[in-house]
Amino acid sequence: MKATVFSFTRKGARLSAKISKVLEQQGYSTDCYTLNEFLSESPLLKSIETNLSTVVGKAFLDSSLLIFIGACGIAVRSIAPYIRDKQTDPAVICIDEQDRYIIPLLSGHIGGANRVAKNIGLQIKAEPIITTATDINGLIAIDEWAKRNNVVISDMSIAKKVSANLVDGQNVGFASDFEISGEIPEQFSVGSTRNCDVGICISLDESQKPFKTTLNLIPRIAFLGIGCKKGISSEAIEELVLEMLEKNNISIKALAGISSIDIKEGEKGLQEFSSKYDLPSAFYSANELNLLRGEFTSSDFVAEITGVDNVCERAATLLSQGGNLVSKKTVKNGVAAALAFKSWRVIFEE
Repeated sequence: MKATVFSFTRKGARLSAKISKVLEQQGYSTDCYTLNEFLSESPLLKSIETNLSTVVGKAFLDSSLLIFIGACGIAVRSIAPYIRDKQTDPAVICIDEQDRYIIPLLSGHIGGANRVAKNIGLQIKAEPIITTATDINGLIAIDEWAKRNNVVISDMSIAKKVSANLVDGQNVGFASDFEISGEIPEQFSVGSTRNCDVGICISLDESQKPFKTTLNLIPRIAFLGIGCKKGISSEAIEELVLEMLEKNNISIKALAGISSIDIKEGEKGLQEFSSKYDLPSAFYSANELNLLRGEFTSSDFVAEITGVDNVCERAATLLSQGGNLVSKKTVKNGVAAALAFKSWRVIFEE
């Protein structure tokens, strides 16, 4: 994770160096920018060599967190040209130079600005000023919960409707295909779907619509294993994968990664498919795949070519960290695919 901190006064420059060390403990790699006359305050400081807008624009693209030490107005004017979408915008926080208050300005939930502000506030003894309605009313923030639990939100407009109902004191329906741990939020109505027009459905099957207005939440727990002929096209891979998902009533949004044997790492078709669906990829040696214990569909031909009796099932299982193989080897047009689920459950904080 990368963070960028901006300061504009001597006290702000000193504080940015302090915050950099706090962020480092939270796993961030941090760049701290200030004016030339304050660079001597810390070796961690870098100069805002060009105009501020240019530096902020670059940081907005490659950082997951931006912190402005100074007036909120400076921060707002600086980020305004670059704000696009709450699902992709980085977290933006403002702190006064006396480190009394820390204010999340942008992406409080999905970007984690609220959470980061609270964590930094504890470290520097600053008071977080949280303004999001669900937080100040002690309600669950669906978008933040989804991000924390690696769950895809099917429709942000419906997510806003769910949050609005919660803030308005209305119950929302709740249905889940998964085991639940922790206390279900008080305003979640479990049971008859006739009691609520608006509700949440946690399932791998995005077509499930138990409520008149259903917010589908899809856990990203499905992992693909692929074996293929040399020079295979991304279209051939996509055709088989989509058929497999449809057969098993699994949304493509549930996919969390794709894997194969290392000799296929350079396959253009695999690269194009994983890029299209933004899937991280992993490639394993024959030895790594052979070490995996379990019952797999064996092929002497595959073993002769690759050194392992089955690529797709073993790769999917390995990538899912020993998960459940829900769709075994399926072959079509030179592609072999398998699908495994990583163990997952709905967790609500106690």
